[in-house]
Amino acid sequence: MGKIAHADIGTSLTRAEFEANTTHTIGDVANLQIVRSATYVVAASDSTAASKAQADYVCDGTADDVQIQAAIDALPAGGGKIILLEGTYKIDAPVNINKRYVELSGMGTGGGWLGVTSLLGPIILEWTNVALGTILNIDHADGYIDGIKVSGFAFDCAGVARAMTGYSVIHGLFENLFISDVPTAASQAIYLGISANPGYADSHGVTFRNVRGNNPTDGRTPEFIEIEGRNVAVIRHVTKCSFHDIERVGDWNSTIKVNKRAQTCKFHQVSAVGSLVGDVVVVDAGGGNKSTVYDNVFEHIIASNPTLGISLANCIRQTFRDVGHEIDVAIGANVDNYYIEHVDGEIEASRWISQRTIWKDASEQALEQLNQNADTDWADLDLTAFTSGIAKFAIVQIVINTDAVTGVAGGWLYVGLRKNGTTPVYFPVYNISMEAVSAGQTYRSVSFIIGLDSGQEVEWRLQINPDDASWQVDFWIYVLGYLE
Repeated sequence: MGKIAHADIGTSLTRAEFEANTTHTIGDVANLQIVRSATYVVAASDSTAASKAQADYVCDGTADDVQIQAAIDALPAGGGKIILLEGTYKIDAPVNINKRYVELSGMGTGGGWLGVTSLLGPIILEWTNVALGTILNIDHADGYIDGIKVSGFAFDCAGVARAMTGYSVIHGLFENLFISDVPTAASQAIYLGISANPGYADSHGVTFRNVRGNNPTDGRTPEFIEIEGRNVAVIRHVTKCSFHDIERVGDWNSTIKVNKRAQTCKFHQVSAVGSLVGDVVVVDAGGGNKSTVYDNVFEHIIASNPTLGISLANCIRQTFRDVGHEIDVAIGANVDNYYIEHVDGEIEASRWISQRTIWKDASEQALEQLNQNADTDWADLDLTAFTSGIAKFAIVQIVINTDAVTGVAGGWLYVGLRKNGTTPVYFPVYNISMEAVSAGQTYRSVSFIIGLDSGQEVEWRLQINPDDASWQVDFWIYVLGYLE
């Protein structure tokens, strides 16, 4: 038997309402059950008398989480809506959203705004326990929870709590939230991770919109929002999550931190105001392989202090668009394949971010060495004529051939190429070699990308170990293209 959930009906449903809200026709009514979806109203101890009169649950100002939790627990397994009326709710233990398709709705953040220490808004969730905790905890016994919506609240973390923790959330919406007084010990104001319950799944398709936060209560630096997947046991990801209009005031480590296995997420209008330390965005695999954090997009990144920026490490394929002029981009270890456009800030010295690749119509010979029969020391090779004044990498090819061998075939040789000024411990990072060499051995070649110094120079070297033979070696270096 099918069911129709319609929040606004009493005991009747018009034909127009029926056909507008289902895929059935009016002829199917005999096989359908009409049910009303669940909505419960909660009033605070300082709500108006009129608000309390219409509420299903009325809080007394002490451990108000009990009444809010009771309302959530009263919802059917299929979820429903909890409306919190105006006032301050004293939260002594985490409010657990542990059912799917639950909407927790307030009436706005009111006067509590950026830079304002006290919260004046109509809906305040205030932590009152002296122990570290989280005001909202979103998790499900089956390992994932979907269809959650939280909107219209101010969180007063009272220097003790985290505002919100979510685990393996799927298609959730969190909007119009203000957060204050998060302690360093909480590590984050909002944390989105992977559930520890059996059957846990990826966090997927979660949206945060219009989320604000002020200074950490102890003047130190937790993260504002952090998302991370899992690298151990059953691997899980945070995918296709989006963050729009996220802003924090004060000395946080970051506005957004993207950690283990965070992939295909989008961050739009992310900012830091009045801060002296930390970054606007931090992306790092957190000890995992760099290929586990990829394809995240950051747009309209803004900071009011020139000491702040974007910090990247152990990740690939991140995209930045419209990054503010005051933002510096710091590229750490194991960072590949980045795209940045409309960036006015300074990219950290000695690091590189790819913006353009130029392939030549035909390869160009940069060096020819014929009839070589002895080792050479490292020698400079100027590629200025084959690249550009702003090129950071060259795409090169080395070709070698042995055109004469006297004596027993054997031994080995290699031609090496390295960025000018580097000193590898053993062989160059880039090289081509031959072993057990005989006369007229087939030409051998290899292509790779090599870094350029500020003068567009690299260094080359030939080393020959012919054993009991005598060799003559030819080799060439060609430029196929370059990257700016």
